[in-house]
Amino acid sequence: MGSKLHTILDQNFGEYSKKYGTPWPVRKVINRVLKCRTEALGGFRWVCKCGYEKTVYRSCRSRSCPQCGEVELKKFIDKKMEKVFPGDHFHMIFTIPRELNKFWLFNTRKMGNILFDTAKKTILKFCDDEKYLGAKPGIMMALHTWGQNLSLHPHIHALVTAGGINKKGKLRFCKKNFLFPVKPAMIYFRYHFLMEVKKVFKDDDDSNEIKKNVDKCFKTNWNIFIKEKYSGGGGVLIYLSRYIRGLPIKDSRIKYFDQNRVTFTYKDYRDNKRKNMTLSMKDFMQKLLLHIPPANFRTFREVGLYHSDKIIQMKDLTGYKVPLGTKVIQLFPPENEFKSVVFNREICPRCQKEFDYMYEFKPNRYNTRASPGKAA
Repeated sequence: MGSKLHTILDQNFGEYSKKYGTPWPVRKVINRVLKCRTEALGGFRWVCKCGYEKTVYRSCRSRSCPQCGEVELKKFIDKKMEKVFPGDHFHMIFTIPRELNKFWLFNTRKMGNILFDTAKKTILKFCDDEKYLGAKPGIMMALHTWGQNLSLHPHIHALVTAGGINKKGKLRFCKKNFLFPVKPAMIYFRYHFLMEVKKVFKDDDDSNEIKKNVDKCFKTNWNIFIKEKYSGGGGVLIYLSRYIRGLPIKDSRIKYFDQNRVTFTYKDYRDNKRKNMTLSMKDFMQKLLLHIPPANFRTFREVGLYHSDKIIQMKDLTGYKVPLGTKVIQLFPPENEFKSVVFNREICPRCQKEFDYMYEFKPNRYNTRASPGKAA
């Protein structure tokens, strides 16, 4: 049996798309997700002389898939963990105000790139100042677009090294538990972000109205946080990374669903309590599909010393060697969600003898909604 999210999509996406319409890139993603681990994508069959057969279908490997996303995520984190330096890191958060959400919906790709570029520019600008770090740090950034209740809430989490390489090519570290002041960084980030938004929409038919809406945001305080220094950085990296695969809600949070509604839990940060929320199937699908990223849009980026052309220089200066990548899997809390297909390819579970042979079968392109239990 597939995940709860996969079942919800399988039962409701077709009707929702036909009734309310969905953009082609979103339909393309969901159609591939619905083929995950079915004969539509092909697979392998092991056959034993005792008559036992085992069929394993291929995964879709889509970053939005709730079934195989966890497996791909663990591979991703294992790879990134090899880059994380063992020294201290800061966790930063850059959030844009809700008044700009309509611009985000209008052009998600451009707004996302502006958010990444402005956050990067802000960190590098203030870290380069001799009053603070006075060096170029390593930065890993991940884009999250949702809140606990699935509302649109675009923000970036950044993992920033508490040290870097200065202009003389030497290591330099932060003084005490301080990276740089938040208030001037917020003003700098707000100004450059809004100026870029104006450039993007300057040729729009409603450019005057857009300018008025953007100008209002110059007067508001934006949420930028620099959390206290963390030893290492692996825990924050996992927090950053686990939102870039799968959909914006996990199976463990879905308590009930039928053809008409979905009930799930969320954390209300106003009082830090867990609560239940029930949405109609239409509203749930709308919120769910809202957070599928544009095709080929990178939701995780590395800059500064974590960029590929700088990381060798940092390792040479620190004498750093690859740390605990193999222990990443143990850092994930156990969850009773969809488990990956694990199968012994050599021994038959019925007769405990080696399988006689294995063969591969090609995707069935005409059966796009095949049942995972059906033989090809």
